[in-house]
Amino acid sequence: MPCLGVKTEEFRRALKPVLARVPLPRAAAWRRSCLGLFRKATYRDEWWAAAALAGDRRAREFQTMDALPMYEEMIVTAAWWDVVDDLATHRLSEILRREPAAMKRTMRAWSRDANL
Repeated sequence: MPCLGVKTEEFRRALKPVLARVPLPRAAAWRRSCLGLFRKATYRDEWWAAAALAGDRRAREFQTMDALPMYEEMIVTAAWWDVVDDLATHRLSEILRREPAAMKRTMRAWSRDANL
């Protein structure tokens, strides 16, 4: 997937006011917004924007096992460090802290999956 090549700091600065205008009233709406942006992406930068929206501070309470199918789709589809590292390090770790037993079971299942 092509990349626009915007430098990280410029990207974050430009993205911040845009994400602030995205309403996040409920978890389901947040997941729809994240996946809508992710699925319609034609540039890697749009995947990064979807990952940033997933990590929006207003969505902190939405970081539960219910969000896991969304993250799995994003990780499997993107399948490259620039998207996966952010999601795994920051989003999945939050779910692991909140719901350790369920997340550990999922992580064990993923570790045996043919698609690492």
